[in-house]
Amino acid sequence: MQKKRAVFKRTVTKSTLDSQKRFKDTLVAEEPFTVVWQSQDGVSERLASTMRTPGDDLSLAAGMLFSEGAILGRADLKILSFCSGGGVNELNRLKAELVLGTSVIQTRLAHRPSQSLPQSACGMCSVDDLESPARLVEWAAARSQGPGTPPAESSLNLALNSLENDCPLFSRTGASHACVVVCLEKVLAIGEDVGRHNACDKAIGQLLLAESRDSEIFRLPPDCGLLFSSRLSFELASKAVAAGASWVASVGAPTALAVELAEACRLPLLGFVSRERRNIYS
Repeated sequence: MQKKRAVFKRTVTKSTLDSQKRFKDTLVAEEPFTVVWQSQDGVSERLASTMRTPGDDLSLAAGMLFSEGAILGRADLKILSFCSGGGVNELNRLKAELVLGTSVIQTRLAHRPSQSLPQSACGMCSVDDLESPARLVEWAAARSQGPGTPPAESSLNLALNSLENDCPLFSRTGASHACVVVCLEKVLAIGEDVGRHNACDKAIGQLLLAESRDSEIFRLPPDCGLLFSSRLSFELASKAVAAGASWVASVGAPTALAVELAEACRLPLLGFVSRERRNIYS
């Protein structure tokens, strides 16, 4: 298998009011990615498809499986492997063999529409009843693991430092999102991707895969939180809730539905976070 590239070089023209010049620019890669689950009975179905930046794909798949509710912890996951026989595109399709029966998986994914519909791993796009915001909040809040706690100032500063200094994809391209998971004075995981949902799934997936194989329920340690480089949408808030985050924050603005979910879960949610100021929404 040929390794996928996360960036590409292109010659572009930089134009100003006074001049033009040619130079080599670095562009972030974006390719389709599909995760297929296989039960211990041998039944296989597509979980979700998304556009992603190649790299850390196993973590992305694990995060997608967890965010969608197919797995609850590392113990549910037997093995992740790329589907062979696809030629140049074989690294764009990944199979997740689960230690679960078909009926269990399908029950956990009962909130999803027909498998024939286009899907992404944003967590919300697969909910069957998209006409009701209240239904979405109810579905996401059901995964809440209790009220959160406000972040310490040191934790926010640590997460901001990581966004600035530990995101090489953004440093090279300026075109990627990031999710930083911090716990008190330690950075636990960083996910980068062209998609903000994928960045979150990569970070959560890293931590899930690092757990022991007999870990039945994945949950972030106490006082852990997530900081996003993007706006804070409902989808991102729901992923934080499912992972058991104590707080969630973003350098951008939250959406109204994200705040509603945070209030329902008693989860501290902060927006427009910087070292000098931030808005506390819940």
